[in-house]
Amino acid sequence: MKGQVAPALKRLGYHRSVKGNVALLDDDLPGLDRSLPRILSKALAKRGLGVTRLDAEAVSNPYLLTTDRFDVLILGDSRLFPASALDSLQTFLESGGALVARVRVAGEDRRLAAAGHAASRTRNRARRTAYAAAPVSR
Repeated sequence: MKGQVAPALKRLGYHRSVKGNVALLDDDLPGLDRSLPRILSKALAKRGLGVTRLDAEAVSNPYLLTTDRFDVLILGDSRLFPASALDSLQTFLESGGALVARVRVAGEDRRLAAAGHAASRTRNRARRTAYAAAPVSR
């Protein structure tokens, strides 16, 4: 794995930015809106950040996902995180890396259900999202 880091970074288009470096999880995972990494990538790059979109295999590589390369890992809104990446994520966070995950605020859905709003269009418009940064514990 360690010897494959340089070619992998080149393939992923990694470049170091003095303003900071962001890793975005972008893979075919259940529930992941694949448009979100593209949108975030463009917006963050416009602000001068180095942005690299990583698949699950890259996030699982503890030699690639390091605080020497990335300041933050953004998971997007996937409902699942690859189990193979838990160790590298833990090491990344313990080394000072930050994690941003988009989550649905559960209370909103419960209130809508209690109020009897069954139309999915109404629920979708009313959903709220929150960004949470938190350490991962096993």
